[in-house]
Amino acid sequence: MVAFLLFLGTLAANSQTPTHVGPDRLYPDPAMTPGKADTVSLEDLKADWECPASIHKTDCTYSQSHRSVPAKEHNQVYDNYSVPQNQRNKKGGEVDHFDPLCNGGSNDVSNLWFQSAKNKWNNKNYGYHEKDALETWICQQVKNGTLDPATAYQRLKTDWVEYYMEVKPKKSNSPE
Repeated sequence: MVAFLLFLGTLAANSQTPTHVGPDRLYPDPAMTPGKADTVSLEDLKADWECPASIHKTDCTYSQSHRSVPAKEHNQVYDNYSVPQNQRNKKGGEVDHFDPLCNGGSNDVSNLWFQSAKNKWNNKNYGYHEKDALETWICQQVKNGTLDPATAYQRLKTDWVEYYMEVKPKKSNSPE
């Protein structure tokens, strides 16, 4: 019993979920953002979609056709994560899809979290730019048919930082 209590004390001191390689601050709060996929069907993700009039493309992706998070939801996420008004901008962080749209992720608030731009751990940054690079890599792999959307979703939910460290994606533009 004493060993178990010492183990719990060590966990609390490290503030790290046993299944995560990094500290809790690198991850969304699982009570608020457990993640949610609207689809894990490769057929859905590769299908031709109709885009909103604001996107003038003949070839519309699943992600582009479903990208629609109202300001009210953005504000709810900012409020849920206690983000001060003066930090509610792209410079300090962003409201991010935990499971990206290109992988079938939902616009539902249960799939949205506030992710800081700067979040250092072990002398490396694990902010939204790094997560965006992982999302871009996932989108490319799913589109190429080399990654199953359900597998990507599970890997993100289990530990996005470990997944990022494993695939070492290059930073690039946001995913489609």
